[in-house]
Amino acid sequence: MVTAAVVYWYPEDGLPMDGGGQRAAAWLAALRSLGFDTKLVSIHDSTPSGDDTAGSRLGSLKRAVLPMPFARHLPPDALDADICVVTVPAVMPHAAKVRTPGSLVFDWMDLWSVNARNIGDASNLSRLGGRLQSTRWRRVEIGLTDRWPSAFAGYGDLVASGGRRSVKSSWLPTPVRRRPQPASHVGLRRVGFIGNLHYPPNVISLRSYLSQNAIRFEQAGIELVVGGYGSETAATWGFPVTVIGEIGDLDEFYESIDAAVVPIEHGGGIKVKAIEALAYGRPVFTTPHVREGFSPEFAPYLLSADALFAGAAVRAAPVPPELFDQHFSHEAFRNGVGRILESVR
Repeated sequence: MVTAAVVYWYPEDGLPMDGGGQRAAAWLAALRSLGFDTKLVSIHDSTPSGDDTAGSRLGSLKRAVLPMPFARHLPPDALDADICVVTVPAVMPHAAKVRTPGSLVFDWMDLWSVNARNIGDASNLSRLGGRLQSTRWRRVEIGLTDRWPSAFAGYGDLVASGGRRSVKSSWLPTPVRRRPQPASHVGLRRVGFIGNLHYPPNVISLRSYLSQNAIRFEQAGIELVVGGYGSETAATWGFPVTVIGEIGDLDEFYESIDAAVVPIEHGGGIKVKAIEALAYGRPVFTTPHVREGFSPEFAPYLLSADALFAGAAVRAAPVPPELFDQHFSHEAFRNGVGRILESVR
């Protein structure tokens, strides 16, 4: 049997189902359904804990100056697979040196040239380091995507890479099962944010958004609910939000809210939290940065974050089921993986 390895940050056992974890799991499922004997090869030995250890303190200090991780070697367990899918940019330059043509695919969950710039610009301390890393990563990305087949989670990242002009590049958004549910209220009374707050770009964006808008939620009589991995930290920020911690049942979460807010301005790729909200039939209030992750036909279904306070009657039409499934179903993802592997061969 033909073997495949998917290289990701964390191991399959206990893989966190945040955006990155869902995407890694989708690659595993697609490759297995296509007949590959597939394994996940992790860069780290365990999932993030958020503990204030010496290692995490050193990591925080480094990120305060240089927001993106340093280069890493392709793990030895990924060297013997017939096909290797690398989802961690830090590993990609080394993988390009040790893998042969026809055996390697790069999955760009986001572009680190974009991440380094917008995350770095969030702080005076990291601005210079972020700009330097952004310039370096732009050169790396151009070289890698010119040579190797690449999948992009974010449509804007595909465009920024010049990938629309290359048969080696394709938009492959993270799949989410469509499961619309009726809202429990009429109008906008309860709005939800779900995200991994162990991930620094989410923290930076959410804190900035709350500092500007928390009082507006109070004035509008709208409850803002914050949940997800590490979301307990939001309770320490001093904003009037309802923090519910890690979410065990997505159906229950989306059934309890009338709309989703995705106020992300940092990082790159596509925001799975926005796709999920569309999958549940919830209006999505978001930023231009998030909308860049979607192809243009989704523009009518993604509202401006400011429209949230324009009145409870503001609503977006639900995404037509056929359009959603064409891009975000697991079948569409599997078919996209199949096409990429055909181009590899």
